Amino acid sequence: MEVHFTKEEIDAIKFYLGDKEIVNKNVYRGGGKAYQTINALLNYGVRNEMDKALEGKVVEVYDVQHLKSYLELIKLVFGAAVKYRNATNSPNNTSYRVDRLSSFQEFKSHNGVIEGFFSTCKSGLLPQYANSKRDVVLLEVVRDDFVPYLDFEDILKGFYSKPDEAEILVPFGTRILETKEIDLTDDEKRIYHDSEGKPPRGKWIIYLGQGQYKSLDPVCEQQYYDYITDEQVVSTIIEKMKMLSSKQTLSDDEIAFYNDWKEKVIGYINSRAYATLKEYDIADVPYTKK
Repeated sequence: MEVHFTKEEIDAIKFYLGDKEIVNKNVYRGGGKAYQTINALLNYGVRNEMDKALEGKVVEVYDVQHLKSYLELIKLVFGAAVKYRNATNSPNNTSYRVDRLSSFQEFKSHNGVIEGFFSTCKSGLLPQYANSKRDVVLLEVVRDDFVPYLDFEDILKGFYSKPDEAEILVPFGTRILETKEIDLTDDEKRIYHDSEGKPPRGKWIIYLGQGQYKSLDPVCEQQYYDYITDEQVVSTIIEKMKMLSSKQTLSDDEIAFYNDWKEKVIGYINSRAYATLKEYDIADVPYTKK
């Protein structure tokens, strides 16, 4: 079945991918690496920002309008993933990812959900993604039939600038149903090395199911949005992001403020995600594998 995306959805998808045409049109600000900030907004706490700082990557918000545009982009990309999944029945639900051990441990042991947009590859494990991260793990990702996702190679066809990656994007909030550790092969130990030249710390199969998002009542949702986009609040957050990106240490009070803001950002986004699923009458369905 052909999927009809809006121009806004396609622009949001292309910008997230770093498409030069969209980046140069300034539909959104932040350049080709904006996905780093977008994903940091979707991860609780300061861990993601600190991990990226150690890898020389920057998380930055310029001002309130910049933040608002990213919140809108996140909603558009999530909505496109739900729309695509609803119209598509993929014969292959397996893809692959090289991830940070810290990220994998966090969502495996604590939250039980994917934080941030989760990029995986249909073509297998790509060594270049190990080279850019510290302490990596190899993941074989198996989605059940109801997980929203985007297949960029299929959606963008001739306009997809990274066909070798054959990327499958899974949205934030996707549930982790099960993890299973498997042995690294000798070839995997030889081929994949992190940014410090070390082999992977392990390999897992992870089984994913549709996320269960919490809805806020309209008044509470608006209060969340008003707070997280407040001029003074955003000014303080920008200052803390700069400190984190330059590897400065935040005080306990600064971390508490930042963490509270992040929780409200994610709470607002999850409420909007619930509303999107509700449009398709699938927000509260306890899906299992076919």
